[in-house]
Amino acid sequence: MQYRHTYRLPESELAQLAYLFVAPPRGIDEVLGERLGTAVNAWVANHPYSSLTQEDHGDRIVLVNTRPGYSWRVLELREPGELALFRALARPRNPATLGARVPGGQHEAEVLLDRWTVLGLLFHDDGHVVHVAVDADNPLFMRARQREARRDDWWTAGEFDAPAPSDTTGVACAAGSAPSPAFAGDALDR
Repeated sequence: MQYRHTYRLPESELAQLAYLFVAPPRGIDEVLGERLGTAVNAWVANHPYSSLTQEDHGDRIVLVNTRPGYSWRVLELREPGELALFRALARPRNPATLGARVPGGQHEAEVLLDRWTVLGLLFHDDGHVVHVAVDADNPLFMRARQREARRDDWWTAGEFDAPAPSDTTGVACAAGSAPSPAFAGDALDR
């Protein structure tokens, strides 16, 4: 069913793209499914107003957080170890190698990684860490904020079977989803 909405091709062509298998459910139970559903609903309700941005001023990095669930709003990184580590985390890094990049070494890196994980600044995956703050002057981010002001005019979750407005032409949407206001039509704006 998902392929029909994603690719919008005749059934005969869809059958050539992928195979669907039927198997007994082996995933999450109802309790975990409900928790996941609640989390997804909270994300949908909050994501248009939620951001984590960073601005590097050379001698300091200013982080601004509007995400729900975190008690902090502005954080300034000023110490040489903080600045070096945060800049290094613009790309995924192995925590074991970060100590060589940070004044204060491995211990300083571990303390900061633990602190920043609690603050929601980092994403951990497969033994690597990366910070998740976007540049405050990112043109896509700025366009997203402008579109956010207009989004209520056209954004209605689950109603994307009708033709999309002109600034989302060419953006494919899965059933029941919508293009992110941050990226809808950005390729067309260039």
